[in-house]
Amino acid sequence: MFDELYINNLKIINQKLNITDDYKNIIFVYTQQKVGSTSLVSSLRLFALESYIIIHAHDDKCIKIFTNVENITMKDLIVYNNSIGKNVFVIDIYREPIEHKISAYFENIAYFHFNNNENNLNSYPIQKIIHRFNCIFPYIVEKDYFFELFDIPVHPDFDHEKKYMIIIHNNITYIKLIKSFSHLWGDILTHIFHHKICVIQDYKTDKKIISDLYSKFKYNYKIPINFLENIKSNKYFKYYFNEKEQENYIKLWSSKVDKPFNHFTRNEYELYNRISIENCRYFINNNHYFDQGCICKTCFKKRYSIRNKIFKGELIQPSILHDENIKKNVASNIRKKITLIKKINKFNNQIRNNKNKTFLRIMR
Repeated sequence: MFDELYINNLKIINQKLNITDDYKNIIFVYTQQKVGSTSLVSSLRLFALESYIIIHAHDDKCIKIFTNVENITMKDLIVYNNSIGKNVFVIDIYREPIEHKISAYFENIAYFHFNNNENNLNSYPIQKIIHRFNCIFPYIVEKDYFFELFDIPVHPDFDHEKKYMIIIHNNITYIKLIKSFSHLWGDILTHIFHHKICVIQDYKTDKKIISDLYSKFKYNYKIPINFLENIKSNKYFKYYFNEKEQENYIKLWSSKVDKPFNHFTRNEYELYNRISIENCRYFINNNHYFDQGCICKTCFKKRYSIRNKIFKGELIQPSILHDENIKKNVASNIRKKITLIKKINKFNNQIRNNKNKTFLRIMR
């Protein structure tokens, strides 16, 4: 299937992603942005990293950024690891369409859509932000990976009772979750992966610099009626939501409708997209994970401690970030050594004092 050079590059990627022979199981969380995947990844790492390597990616660019290896697709990486005997799981997530588009738009709104920084963007008029969003509305998160990227030949009806879907194709297990039922993910993942998994909240837009702008947008936004009509007929919306869920969702947004809007044509959007790509910088903030997935002893020790707190219902604040954990561990070791040195010095002083007292008694 792959030539020798391509296989060698895949081996290099595995090595850089810590996909070693020690791990038989791999979970690829391969989704579009802003669907709750960061929370999912951190939760899986926190509770199941002993048994599963967890890889998170949104597109093929992530491989280049993570490993500096070019021209390798996520799909090929998934197939390759299956071919060398790994148990491969691929998770994708569907999010409500309008909320997904808004959140995805805001994820890169400064650097991509307005070629500016987030602090400056906060001073923009909200109607300008809304107008740009409406111009590109139909083209934001168009794809569904579960249908379009994974080469699954047949998709059975979605299981609206369980609120998730599992399809095994070519010995790879594909899992589809729904963002609006994330409160069920803990039980679903526990059942699938045979680890007790609790889902933690992670990396929300309302915690970022543009949080006020984001809140203002959600408060002021009214969806053009022609956009809402298109949502009603969207095949993915109709596949993942049952009739009652579709009805409730449309009813919710029908209270916030606006007059029709003439969005960009496909050609206009492609020009807009090319210019935006040329002007922006693509980066990944690894520190937005609650758990970065480090497998060193220090991070596992922190992981076990946080798990126990979660199981006890305690609030958790610190993240499992390798560099911070190492610094704290070094600082803790230094404090212990200082305490030990103080105890030794105190003990030595006591011995010297006792010797001096004994000597004085003899001299008398």
